[in-house]
Amino acid sequence: MENQTRKIIGIILTVMGGLSLFAGLILGLIFLGARLVMGTVAGHIETAIDEMGADAVKVTGEIVEVHLNGSSGASYGGNAYTVVGFYDEEAQYHEVEISAASSVLEEGDKVTVYYDDKDPDNYAIPEITESAFGIVGGVFSVIGIVLLTAFVLIGVVLLVIGIILIKKSKKRNMN
Repeated sequence: MENQTRKIIGIILTVMGGLSLFAGLILGLIFLGARLVMGTVAGHIETAIDEMGADAVKVTGEIVEVHLNGSSGASYGGNAYTVVGFYDEEAQYHEVEISAASSVLEEGDKVTVYYDDKDPDNYAIPEITESAFGIVGGVFSVIGIVLLTAFVLIGVVLLVIGIILIKKSKKRNMN
């Protein structure tokens, strides 16, 4: 291989390696950041229950319907939803719909429902939200780690090869 060609290829590989490292870090941060957001959203359930305070009533509800988007294990928003039925303290039946679903929970499963005794439409169902966000967040974590690892490894290999080619071309120029 000619010296000039070796040097040009080395520079190109070094630049591509740097870009790969940068892309890996960005993609890894995006997917891991999405995981953190999922965890934060799931954490808001506890906040919702705390905000009900002394008015929060804990009852057992039953999942009436689960609708997932596609075939994934968990979904949020869009067409995904879970319908839960429960009886309040006055034996009135309520059905509520949550814009989250998880394949872990099925129709007929019992779940804990927290609702405001002054306003039963103000409710929280931790199992559904935590399950859906936990699965989706876990998938985002795995994707982020895989992308980060792959791009960093490719970047390091390209950088090393590029630097070696550049150094070899310099040595040959000195001789």
